[in-house]
Amino acid sequence: MYSIVISAFLYLICATPAAWAEPPSEAVKSGITLHADAAGHFTGNVLINNYSMPFMVDTGATVTTIPMKLAVAARLPLGQQVETSTANGRSFAKLTQVGSLKLGSAEIKNIEAHVNQHLEQVLIGMNTLKYFTLNQTADSMTLSINEQMLKDGKLDAGVEVGTTTPQDSAGAVVPRGTTKSNPIRKSQVCDTNQHCITRYGN
Repeated sequence: MYSIVISAFLYLICATPAAWAEPPSEAVKSGITLHADAAGHFTGNVLINNYSMPFMVDTGATVTTIPMKLAVAARLPLGQQVETSTANGRSFAKLTQVGSLKLGSAEIKNIEAHVNQHLEQVLIGMNTLKYFTLNQTADSMTLSINEQMLKDGKLDAGVEVGTTTPQDSAGAVVPRGTTKSNPIRKSQVCDTNQHCITRYGN
């Protein structure tokens, strides 16, 4: 009996690194491919103001939410307190503005987020996911920049979307020298008759 218990314990110790390891993710053109973990969640690492943070895709979250301790480490500004609704009931969060959010080779600038002291990982919510097209299979999800949304000019005020330095499978930035992001900017010019032309460019 004792030998069985000891054998099982040794098996768990040896199996832990492979069994509990975070599923790999791969940078793809204008985005990232994620693989489901054992619980079926799509997780990885996101760079927020160039600070690496674990994240989970949460299509039920209206706004991307960042753990307080990680927000402080990334030196995010903390704004007013807001009341939020979660699966566990009502909660409170602080508003913040993220200067740069990088998922794989995609980058979103100047996006609003919430900061919550009860989280351990970033929840990527719909105010971020709406800038991507989502292609999902049973065990993978690919997020790619929504090019049609950019063409139609459906960006929130001040938000910029573009591509940036590729990331490795762990989500960390791969050093490639100095690489500038390539954001898409929206501008509008109107004449005296209120006929307006909207332009998009770098």
